[in-house]
Amino acid sequence: MNFLLNIMKVTVYHIQINISNPKISLPFYKKLFSYFEYNIIDESDEHIGASNGTTDFWIIATDKKYLDKQFHRKTTGLNHISFMVNSKEEVDKFVSEFLKKNKIKQLYESPKLFPEYNEEYYAVFFEDSDKIKLEVCYIPKKEEKDRQKDKEKAVVLALQNGMALIRRDLEIYGMKADGSTILLSKSKDYGSLWGDVLNKLKNQAKDKI
Repeated sequence: MNFLLNIMKVTVYHIQINISNPKISLPFYKKLFSYFEYNIIDESDEHIGASNGTTDFWIIATDKKYLDKQFHRKTTGLNHISFMVNSKEEVDKFVSEFLKKNKIKQLYESPKLFPEYNEEYYAVFFEDSDKIKLEVCYIPKKEEKDRQKDKEKAVVLALQNGMALIRRDLEIYGMKADGSTILLSKSKDYGSLWGDVLNKLKNQAKDKI
């Protein structure tokens, strides 16, 4: 019997966060979700629902009979929620455009690298008014790391051959000491651009031997 046929593909549909003070927390979360381009799909004085088409967030006022119980992320239950972005620059942009603009304190002297998670794990941590910890992070995918390595190798190899590299969209040129340029690579997508130019430079080096 092929058990693979019974495997379900799942996604996180929604997350609910209970808040003690809607007057403080709802404006905070509306700003946060707006910054990340989530759509507000439902709201009242005591709740909001926000969605990006994949995972919904529901921020709801805590039932009054439970307000005496304080949240602490170190106890059993939720510790924090993390949002992933596409670059370190986007993490820094979020810090300057959202956290600092709204005078929200950054935790752990972040943003910074957290090598205990991953050698290139870059993140900023902060809290809402109930001390629920939130994070915005960036972790390079293997393809991005490989592309960066190709770029670094290509730059070094070009310098060894007396050229500086110049990228113009999806084209890479080599500029010689006299200021003249030659087209080294033209790719259909950025993913293969630096690999192509590295191979071109390697082949040129072989031809000189």
